[in-house]
Amino acid sequence: MFHAHPLLHHLCRRNIFLSGFILAVASSFAHASGTDVVQNTKVFKLELGATRIIYHPADRGAQLSVANPQSFPVLVQSRVFQEDRKTQAPFVVTPPLFRLDPNQRNTLRVISTNAPVGEKESLYWLCVTGIPPKNGDAWAEDKTKGSTHQAQVNMEISTHMCIKLITRPQNITGSMMQAAASLQWHREGNMIRAKNNSPYYINFHSLSVGKNPVEHPEYIPPFSDRGFSLKTKPGDTVNWSVITDAGGESRQYSAQM
Repeated sequence: MFHAHPLLHHLCRRNIFLSGFILAVASSFAHASGTDVVQNTKVFKLELGATRIIYHPADRGAQLSVANPQSFPVLVQSRVFQEDRKTQAPFVVTPPLFRLDPNQRNTLRVISTNAPVGEKESLYWLCVTGIPPKNGDAWAEDKTKGSTHQAQVNMEISTHMCIKLITRPQNITGSMMQAAASLQWHREGNMIRAKNNSPYYINFHSLSVGKNPVEHPEYIPPFSDRGFSLKTKPGDTVNWSVITDAGGESRQYSAQM
């Protein structure tokens, strides 16, 4: 069995196809054994029905559709993790593991088992892994045709996607959009700092100071603040937009510091 380098897995999960790397390995094998090489590489993806889930604890769970657009079946495995993406969260996903046939769709159901319900939102991650079928235990097969030997290189790459699962207690006041509009900003040298006085997670879609964009601003948890480093001294105007509950982009907000 040929085991791919971890960097290859990392890049392939981002849909980068490293044919040169694969063929280099295969060519070394062919040169050593006097064979011709046929490359069969499976790169695939799953399609999720949403980019985030807003979970209301009073409900009986939340749903997410998952589709397999490939021409071959895959195994789908789903779990929920804490905000660190490592620790198991108090949720169950049904079905936790199932076969999804080609061009078919199924629905995942997410149910809280003991998730704490306080006076602010909590963030978890629903992670869905797609596992392609294996072509046997050996990474290469020899076929004899006269004096010519042919090897098949089969590389099977799993796809792994995580979306935000945000629990929203029923008793919190206001709305996420009101919270986004009410962020407080101030300068700290070559940094700006935003303060979120609301019980909502504020997930940025874009953030800029003057004409200078902030790369990967991510989010601000409830009742907390976060600083953003800038390459130049910040100007006076901050512009931002946030990701809505439906996964779209809000209107642009502006504030003077």
